[in-house]
Amino acid sequence: MPTFRVVADNSTVVSGLLWRGPSERVLRAARDGTIELIASRDLFVELEGALSTADTRARLREAALSVPALLQTYRSMVTLIEPASVSRSALRDAKDLIVLAAAVGGQADIVVTGDKDLLILKTHELIAILSPVQLLYTLGRT
Repeated sequence: MPTFRVVADNSTVVSGLLWRGPSERVLRAARDGTIELIASRDLFVELEGALSTADTRARLREAALSVPALLQTYRSMVTLIEPASVSRSALRDAKDLIVLAAAVGGQADIVVTGDKDLLILKTHELIAILSPVQLLYTLGRT
Protein backbone atom coordinates (compact mmCIF):
# COMPACT_ATOMS: atom_id res chain seq x y z
CA MET A 1 0.00 0.00 0.00
CA PRO A 2 1.46 3.41 -0.97
CA THR A 3 2.70 5.53 1.89
CA PHE A 4 2.15 8.92 0.23
CA ARG A 5 -0.12 10.51 -2.36
CA VAL A 6 2.18 12.55 -4.61
CA VAL A 7 1.73 15.10 -7.39
CA ALA A 8 4.78 15.37 -9.62
CA ASP A 9 5.20 18.54 -11.63
CA ASN A 10 5.80 17.99 -15.32
CA SER A 11 9.51 18.83 -15.30
CA THR A 12 9.92 15.94 -12.86
CA VAL A 13 7.75 13.68 -15.02
CA VAL A 14 9.62 14.50 -18.24
CA SER A 15 12.98 13.97 -16.54
CA GLY A 16 11.75 10.71 -15.06
CA LEU A 17 10.44 9.39 -18.36
CA LEU A 18 13.46 10.36 -20.45
CA TRP A 19 16.56 10.26 -18.25
CA ARG A 20 18.07 8.28 -15.40
CA GLY A 21 18.36 9.99 -12.04
CA PRO A 22 16.26 11.02 -9.05
CA SER A 23 13.12 11.80 -11.10
CA GLU A 24 13.25 8.39 -12.76
CA ARG A 25 13.58 6.80 -9.31
CA VAL A 26 10.47 8.71 -8.17
CA LEU A 27 8.51 7.24 -11.09
CA ARG A 28 9.89 3.82 -10.24
CA ALA A 29 8.54 4.26 -6.69
CA ALA A 30 5.11 4.84 -8.25
CA ARG A 31 5.42 1.77 -10.45
CA ASP A 32 6.30 -0.45 -7.51
CA GLY A 33 3.49 0.96 -5.35
CA THR A 34 5.64 2.78 -2.80
CA ILE A 35 3.86 6.06 -3.62
CA GLU A 36 0.57 6.84 -5.34
CA LEU A 37 1.03 9.38 -8.10
CA ILE A 38 -1.98 11.59 -8.74
CA ALA A 39 -2.56 14.05 -11.58
CA SER A 40 -5.26 16.17 -13.16
CA ARG A 41 -6.29 16.37 -16.80
CA ASP A 42 -4.73 19.85 -16.87
CA LEU A 43 -1.38 18.34 -15.90
CA PHE A 44 -1.72 15.78 -18.70
CA VAL A 45 -2.41 18.53 -21.26
CA GLU A 46 0.66 20.41 -20.01
CA LEU A 47 2.72 17.20 -20.09
CA GLU A 48 1.82 16.59 -23.73
CA GLY A 49 3.06 20.09 -24.55
CA ALA A 50 6.26 19.57 -22.56
CA LEU A 51 6.94 16.33 -24.41
CA SER A 52 6.45 18.12 -27.74
CA THR A 53 9.19 20.75 -27.40
CA ALA A 54 12.13 20.68 -29.83
CA ASP A 55 14.61 19.58 -27.13
CA THR A 56 12.35 16.81 -25.93
CA ARG A 57 11.54 15.62 -29.47
CA ALA A 58 15.28 15.21 -30.09
CA ARG A 59 15.60 13.04 -26.97
CA LEU A 60 12.54 11.03 -28.02
CA ARG A 61 14.14 10.31 -31.40
CA GLU A 62 17.39 9.21 -29.72
CA ALA A 63 15.50 6.83 -27.44
CA ALA A 64 13.05 5.67 -30.15
CA LEU A 65 10.07 6.81 -28.06
CA SER A 66 6.86 8.61 -28.98
CA VAL A 67 4.75 11.18 -27.15
CA PRO A 68 1.63 8.94 -27.19
CA ALA A 69 3.61 6.00 -25.80
CA LEU A 70 5.08 8.10 -22.99
CA LEU A 71 1.69 9.59 -22.14
CA GLN A 72 0.25 6.08 -21.94
CA THR A 73 3.14 4.92 -19.77
CA TYR A 74 2.62 7.80 -17.39
CA ARG A 75 -1.16 7.39 -17.43
CA SER A 76 -0.71 3.81 -16.25
CA MET A 77 1.17 5.11 -13.19
CA VAL A 78 -1.26 7.77 -11.97
CA THR A 79 -4.69 8.19 -10.48
CA LEU A 80 -6.64 10.97 -12.20
CA ILE A 81 -8.24 13.47 -9.84
CA GLU A 82 -10.30 16.65 -10.10
CA PRO A 83 -8.27 19.75 -9.28
CA ALA A 84 -9.37 22.17 -6.58
CA SER A 85 -9.71 25.90 -6.93
CA VAL A 86 -6.57 27.45 -5.46
CA SER A 87 -5.53 31.03 -4.87
CA ARG A 88 -2.60 32.32 -6.90
CA SER A 89 -1.54 34.74 -4.15
CA ALA A 90 1.38 32.69 -2.80
CA LEU A 91 2.83 31.83 -6.21
CA ARG A 92 5.65 33.60 -8.00
CA ASP A 93 4.75 31.82 -11.26
CA ALA A 94 1.10 31.45 -12.26
CA LYS A 95 1.96 28.33 -14.31
CA ASP A 96 2.49 26.46 -11.04
CA LEU A 97 -1.17 26.88 -10.12
CA ILE A 98 -2.23 23.64 -11.85
CA VAL A 99 0.28 21.68 -9.76
CA LEU A 100 -1.09 23.02 -6.48
CA ALA A 101 -4.69 22.67 -7.71
CA ALA A 102 -4.05 18.98 -8.41
CA ALA A 103 -2.34 18.51 -5.05
CA VAL A 104 -5.20 20.10 -3.09
CA GLY A 105 -7.93 18.44 -5.17
CA GLY A 106 -6.25 15.04 -4.91
CA GLN A 107 -5.55 15.40 -1.19
CA ALA A 108 -1.84 14.90 -1.84
CA ASP A 109 0.69 14.53 0.91
CA ILE A 110 3.58 15.76 -1.24
CA VAL A 111 4.31 17.77 -4.37
CA VAL A 112 7.58 16.67 -5.96
CA THR A 113 9.30 19.28 -8.11
CA GLY A 114 12.60 20.81 -9.08
CA ASP A 115 10.94 24.19 -9.61
CA LYS A 116 12.48 26.78 -7.29
CA ASP A 117 9.27 28.85 -7.38
CA LEU A 118 7.43 25.94 -5.77
CA LEU A 119 10.25 24.66 -3.57
CA ILE A 120 10.59 28.05 -1.88
CA LEU A 121 7.06 27.60 -0.50
CA LYS A 122 8.07 24.39 1.37
CA THR A 123 4.36 23.61 2.00
CA HIS A 124 0.94 24.53 0.70
CA GLU A 125 -2.15 23.74 2.78
CA LEU A 126 -0.14 21.17 4.77
CA ILE A 127 1.14 19.53 1.57
CA ALA A 128 4.94 19.19 1.64
CA ILE A 129 6.80 20.48 -1.42
CA LEU A 130 9.96 18.45 -1.96
CA SER A 131 12.61 17.95 -4.61
CA PRO A 132 12.95 14.45 -6.09
CA VAL A 133 16.04 13.87 -3.93
CA GLN A 134 14.19 14.98 -0.79
CA LEU A 135 11.29 12.66 -1.60
CA LEU A 136 13.64 9.73 -2.17
CA TYR A 137 15.29 10.48 1.16
CA THR A 138 11.87 10.57 2.84
CA LEU A 139 11.10 7.17 1.29
CA GLY A 140 14.45 5.76 2.40
CA ARG A 141 15.59 5.36 -1.21
CA THR A 142 18.77 7.43 -1.19
